[in-house]
Amino acid sequence: MIRITLFQITLAATTVFLFGWKAFAFHLIISLMGMSLMEMVNYLSHYSLTRHEQSDGKLEPIRNKHSWESNNKVTNWFIFNAG
Repeated sequence: MIRITLFQITLAATTVFLFGWKAFAFHLIISLMGMSLMEMVNYLSHYSLTRHEQSDGKLEPIRNKHSWESNNKVTNWFIFNAG
């Protein structure tokens, strides 16, 4: 954790030193957009698929159709193993 934090501080300082504050602000904005997109994909992959309610009031059992995960190599290549 310390090493990662030191790396981030070094990267920020290097960006400011070499390219200026505008480049650092651009880096922060792009980083926030990337993290936001990753969290959106994470949310969709875990909470967007629904199960139907059965006649007894319980939700149907979880099956493969309720998951975004796939064991198919080609499918994983296209979604870049996202989610």
